[in-house]
Amino acid sequence: ATVTKVTGSMSFQAAGLTEAQVSAAAKTTLVSTLGVAATDLSVAVTKGRRLQEGTADSWTVTYEAVVEATAAAALKTKAETAAAAGKAAFEAALTTNLKAEVE
Repeated sequence: ATVTKVTGSMSFQAAGLTEAQVSAAAKTTLVSTLGVAATDLSVAVTKGRRLQEGTADSWTVTYEAVVEATAAAALKTKAETAAAAGKAAFEAALTTNLKAEVE
């Protein structure tokens, strides 16, 4: 079967988290939102600089899912839906998973 890569990224602000926590929470959220296997998804996390002391950290998460070519279009649609209409639900799930990582 032919495979293809689907990539994307997201950014958000949060304080008091480690890269490992953000990576784990983002991967859990993306797996459930996109419906891909964890083994088919890679996540990279970048922590930005704080603009001033006492503010939240800026985080950027990039992801790459390797899926069969026949599933790529559906996966891209799920990603676009999560980024647009489902943004609030995605952010709520990410928040829940981040809290679970901290506890």
